[in-house]
Amino acid sequence: MIHFFNIFGNADQDNFHFEASVNGEISLFNKEIIIDPSFLYYLHTAEIWENDFMFYVPDSISVLIDRAREGEQERAFLSGFLNYWGQKRYKNTPPDWNLFFENINRMKIVPITDEMIVTNEETNEMNFFLEQFINHPYYTTFSPLKNVLADCIGKIMLFSKKTGKKILSKTRRLSKLLREKITVLELPESFDEVLQLKRTVTARLTKKLPGKEKTKFFIGLGIAVGGLWWTPAGVVGIAYALMDP
Repeated sequence: MIHFFNIFGNADQDNFHFEASVNGEISLFNKEIIIDPSFLYYLHTAEIWENDFMFYVPDSISVLIDRAREGEQERAFLSGFLNYWGQKRYKNTPPDWNLFFENINRMKIVPITDEMIVTNEETNEMNFFLEQFINHPYYTTFSPLKNVLADCIGKIMLFSKKTGKKILSKTRRLSKLLREKITVLELPESFDEVLQLKRTVTARLTKKLPGKEKTKFFIGLGIAVGGLWWTPAGVVGIAYALMDP
């Protein structure tokens, strides 16, 4: 178990300090994982095993995946969106949609909805993400019109903060996007529990395809913060802990 109840920081300038916490204990070995779009991009290039994990995905992305099964326009949008989160070495590789949807069919996916994250506090925090990522060109015609990037990041972060569930990533895109908006804590690679989790997930979830490199995952967590917590964009009651940077 990892506890984030007693993380403190300080600095001489402006008496900077903070406290970080989550609701309860964090189990590294439970079977419920939040995945970001970089993991979904990975499903174009690797085959996953049949598994008993439960994967949480923002509902805007879940809807887009369902629509992309039949609609060429939605599939093109999904391809561009996932490519933004993907790895440079695969950028010029055409997406393997058959492999992608075969992998999706093996996964138990649970959409993260507004009702799963929103209280009065979370409403304000969700608005923060919507405002911070408003200039990114990832919009699509749902009902109503959504800023897909902001909706995705906000739901991932707030659901993780609220539940203590881990965020599984294939690239550092999420941490890079967040670094300019909120504070990102990078926890050292020496966390034995985290390294064991990565080995467990890799062994139980992924198959290595011929010609592909051994996979690497990043594990993150949205955490609540109190005290005086200044960020480049102002003050918001959430931070991101990236394990095994």
